[in-house]
Amino acid sequence: YAQQKLGYMYQKGRGVEQDSQQAESWYQKSAEQGNHLAMSGLMLMYIDDEHSMFDIELALHWYNLLKLQDLDEDIQAIIKNLEVVFMECGLL
Repeated sequence: YAQQKLGYMYQKGRGVEQDSQQAESWYQKSAEQGNHLAMSGLMLMYIDDEHSMFDIELALHWYNLLKLQDLDEDIQAIIKNLEVVFMECGLL
C-alpha cells in the first residue's frame, strides 16, 4: 500500500513535486499487486481528458478489473459513477 500512497503523492504533488509519470508508475506497481485504490487511481488518471495520461482503453481495463473485485463502498461509488460516464460515451 506504500506504493499506492506514493502514486497519490506524485499525482497530487503532496510532499513531492507533482509528476504524472511517477504517479502512474507507482500506481501500476501497486495495482499489479491487487491494490484497489491504486487500480481506481490509474482508472481516474486515464479518464481525465485534461490529464497527460488520458487513455480511455486503459481506463476501461482497470474498470473491468475493479468490477470483478470485492470492493469497499467508496470504490463501488466511483465505479458506479464511471459506469454512467462510460455508458453515455457508448463504451459499455
